Amino acid sequence: VRRLRKDGVIETVRGRKGGLRLALKPAEINIGQIVRNYEDDMRIVECFDAETNTCPIAGACALTKTIGEALGAFQATLDRKTLADVLAESPKLNRNFG
Repeated sequence: VRRLRKDGVIETVRGRKGGLRLALKPAEINIGQIVRNYEDDMRIVECFDAETNTCPIAGACALTKTIGEALGAFQATLDRKTLADVLAESPKLNRNFG
């Protein structure tokens, strides 16, 4: 929550009716950017990190490229979505947070 507040994504409100609220409009919040900024590690397989990789077949494995392409497609999909898009696709969520 601190990082989201520091980065201007949310605001904290003190007092009896306080809490958290968005500091930006939902259409200004890109899901891909949020995931990249706040997800600590997108390396979903060991071989994505050359420094810690101990996989014995890393140099010969074609799966690394395939998983890398899949991760790129995942990130591209998230980049096409804003919080407004997600809320529009989720009527129940929109009622609670929209």
